[in-house]
Amino acid sequence: MTLHASRFDLHRAAARGADLDEHELLEISDLLATERSVPDSVRQDIFRQVVRTARRNGSVSANLLAVMNGLIYGPAGSGGVAVSRDEAEMLFEVYRATAGGANVPEWADFFAGAICWFVMHDPESPGRIEHSEAGWLMEQFHDIGRTDPALRRLVSLLQVRVRTMPDYLQRTLTDLEAA
Repeated sequence: MTLHASRFDLHRAAARGADLDEHELLEISDLLATERSVPDSVRQDIFRQVVRTARRNGSVSANLLAVMNGLIYGPAGSGGVAVSRDEAEMLFEVYRATAGGANVPEWADFFAGAICWFVMHDPESPGRIEHSEAGWLMEQFHDIGRTDPALRRLVSLLQVRVRTMPDYLQRTLTDLEAA
């Protein structure tokens, strides 16, 4: 399979409103592991397919986690250990679709680590969460109905690793931890 063929499969599936199964996504993810440059439109198509698969399954499987790992941290991702805003938002969409589901245990660390990295590594305020990052987190937390191991892990990481954050975010994290 080539990147061109993968793009065709993604666009064909999107046009007919169909979902790729996890094995098709994994095949595309394996291909992306060898690509240095992937058009943003292809990455966005894969993001949408990942979210749709998570919603359909109600949980994160090992295959789906492998796809997300390759998409974010592979050569076609935003770069090395960096996590982009689009990637962080995709992860929260997957979280909302799978909270309380029979997720693989590794999902909690993956989710928490990626989100924590995103909010903590702003070049203008590394190690701190400023109002813009706190506002983004508050938007993400707004419609979360329940906590599960992934969200508890994120709350724990943020409380341990972040040097400073706005008081309103600290109160929200404390409330989430208690829920």
